[in-house]
Amino acid sequence: FKQHRRNDEMVLSFNMKSDLSSCFGWNTKQLFAYIKIVYETKKHGRNEVIVWDTIIRSREEAGIDDTFMSKYKLVDNGADLRGRNVNVTLAWNV
Repeated sequence: FKQHRRNDEMVLSFNMKSDLSSCFGWNTKQLFAYIKIVYETKKHGRNEVIVWDTIIRSREEAGIDDTFMSKYKLVDNGADLRGRNVNVTLAWNV
């Protein structure tokens, strides 16, 4: 955590192992996969922030087994993020 202009700012490191190959069917051309952080603060009830994304173009590319940094910083308006529990979710759209 780092306070940036009175806002909490966070960069995350992930170790992810996932297989999204079952999402590919006969007419699936690509998947948009992303990691979403969901948390609540007093000032803003529900916050959802995407911190990583990628486009998967084939069933062969659908296996993810890597350690990486978030592509986008999570910046909370205010100093309410520090010490809060967050929900980290891998999601995708076809």
